[in-house]
Amino acid sequence: MFSFHKSRLGIKDFSVMPITPLFLGFNRRCYGDRIVFDECHRRCLCKNGKFTKCHRVRKEFTEMSLEERRRYVRTFRKASKDVPYKWTYDIITKMHPQFFDTIHERELFFPWHRWYLLLFENLLRCIDCRVTVPYWNWAHAVSRKRVWGQDLQDIWSSGFHGFGGNGDGRTGCVKTGPFKAKLWSLPSWLDSACLSRNFDYKYKLLGEMFVNDLRKLHWKSFCAFDEGVREMHDDLHNAIGGVMEEKESSAAPEFWLHHAFLDKIWSDWQDRGPEYKFAYFWKVKKKLPGATHVSWELLDLQNQPHRVRILYVSHNRTGKTENGKRSHYHMNHESHKLKMKGSFDNDLDADACDVLSKGKHNKAI
Repeated sequence: MFSFHKSRLGIKDFSVMPITPLFLGFNRRCYGDRIVFDECHRRCLCKNGKFTKCHRVRKEFTEMSLEERRRYVRTFRKASKDVPYKWTYDIITKMHPQFFDTIHERELFFPWHRWYLLLFENLLRCIDCRVTVPYWNWAHAVSRKRVWGQDLQDIWSSGFHGFGGNGDGRTGCVKTGPFKAKLWSLPSWLDSACLSRNFDYKYKLLGEMFVNDLRKLHWKSFCAFDEGVREMHDDLHNAIGGVMEEKESSAAPEFWLHHAFLDKIWSDWQDRGPEYKFAYFWKVKKKLPGATHVSWELLDLQNQPHRVRILYVSHNRTGKTENGKRSHYHMNHESHKLKMKGSFDNDLDADACDVLSKGKHNKAI
């Protein structure tokens, strides 16, 4: 297991950080029996004046407003650069190469990376609880011939609402965007300081038709589903190149969006019924490397560790973005303004950072 004691934060539990977030997410009241959003932008059911069944909402990055995208990038940069978050960020990103061979076995690939996303998301939410890890539906971008696009709405946009573009032809270092060389650096445990990319524009990435076919597979064909998703996994890592092509790929900002998309594909497949949700992993007893959980404990997105519930938002052709283009995100935060009295239900996700800062939990996620 990775040596957690090396963290300057002095903690062994990275599920909830001993740092008070900017927005605590509790001590408020709602009205009416309806769907509402709390101040942490979780999607909740208002019941008897309390926020219940609150879900963290993970959105498609290119469908988010520019403000949301800037918030995510700003929070990511703070986690990776500023004390005290940086030490925890370095430890989390190092876990992927530390356990690389084991976590890419079939028995661990899906649940371990789901846990890993949650781990990283919890760190970001200790900085700003409105932030979740977005996903990038690059299969949709492939079908639209936009996978390497660098316009305003694209992931590779050079503004602080994007991730910057390809690496320099000579050094491989990224020269544009918020993660460019000299403006942002890789974790200190890596030999290279700059983030590198080497886009393979000729790489034949799989598109939406392939993803749709995967989702149609029967639950008894889990192995075929697993192999298809992992083919997509390997393809994008290789197509982006640079750091993403290495075991240390978790140090690349795009790593998290790629794995969130793969997790969403698995979630969509699981939503077809209980046989799909618990397919294959119900019998797997292996402990997740770096955690205290086994695979089956991560299967239900409605019941993640510490009562976290997660909802992936799919494409929907409504609304407009800041640049006047159509947005696919259909939830309207403005339509459900929240009143500021009362309390939440017994929901550990709301105050996870604050609870652990008081030493009330000591189990790893």
